[in-house]
Amino acid sequence: MFQYSVSRRKISRLHLDVLNPRVGRGVTTEGEVAEKLLQIYGDKILNLARDIAKNGLSPLDQWGVVEEGNRIIVLEGNRRLLACRLLLDPSKAPSESWKSRFERIKLEIPTEEIESVTCVKAERRSEMQHWINLRHQGGSKGAGTSPWTPEMKYLDMVNQSGKKEAWAEFWYWLDEQYQDDTELRQTILGARNNQFTLMERLFDWY
Repeated sequence: MFQYSVSRRKISRLHLDVLNPRVGRGVTTEGEVAEKLLQIYGDKILNLARDIAKNGLSPLDQWGVVEEGNRIIVLEGNRRLLACRLLLDPSKAPSESWKSRFERIKLEIPTEEIESVTCVKAERRSEMQHWINLRHQGGSKGAGTSPWTPEMKYLDMVNQSGKKEAWAEFWYWLDEQYQDDTELRQTILGARNNQFTLMERLFDWY
């Protein structure tokens, strides 16, 4: 069984993982990790920082860490760590451009709210790997995190706002109209599951 401990840890004591698959090979320092993450995911990390500034850190996401060489390495949560680190101290950004962008966001956030985070600490990196795989390698036949389909995203939007889109509702109209035709309903359901947003493009043609 997976042996772990849970505790609050200061952002300043956490370190980026040079073996993070997101940054590829040949990365040996945290500075290089930060530079690579911003190079590849910069706008997304900036949007993540804005969301943290507005809403705080997600209570649904704990950080997976391991201690290596007397350092607490973040195995799960590197983008979050970088976003928080640059919100707390934009001067750590690898360029003036990124520094100024994070400085603007920093004005909006009470930084004490992100000075520490809840971490799940494993004894060894290998012990955390199973759980990381479940988060990042698809649904794993139901065992892992299952991303929402476009239809699920639409239904959630309707649940939250009550706003409906004509192109999306047309799918459900088709289902109602042909409810007595089992074969055609199955075809409609298959198309709805696999090509939900195609209907939006069809509507744009008219």
